[in-house]
Amino acid sequence: MKLKPTLSYCALQMVKWAFLLLILFVVVHYFPYPIVKSLFGVFCLVLVFTAFYKFLLLRSITYEFANGQIKYTFGIFSKKTEYLELFRVRDLTQKQGLIDQIISTMKIDITSDDKTHPIFSIEGIPKSAVTESIREAVLQARKDNRIFEV
Repeated sequence: MKLKPTLSYCALQMVKWAFLLLILFVVVHYFPYPIVKSLFGVFCLVLVFTAFYKFLLLRSITYEFANGQIKYTFGIFSKKTEYLELFRVRDLTQKQGLIDQIISTMKIDITSDDKTHPIFSIEGIPKSAVTESIREAVLQARKDNRIFEV
């Protein structure tokens, strides 16, 4: 099963950047010095490019659940793939804030014994029964690897 953050989730993350730009625009508008307004223009360009980069980065994320592991791939110019073995998972937490409920997305926090990702977050995925699927896959991976909790 492959999952990606939804387009509405990625667009909503851009609203944060737009709000910051709006606040800065209102504040700098009242400065009488032209040098401040020029620096603000440069700063706005940097913020716009940063926001666009973050949007592309969010759109590049892919979560794949297969063969007893979670495969997390991300990156724009160069792709990076990280793996989380399902038998290491200790706990799953599904979260859905007010905005997530409106756009029908959710966040899953996975607590594991993995050294690189003790808490692994899957954000912005469509609301579904994926948490139960992960839980069943974790139990099966523990059974296959003969790992039992004491």
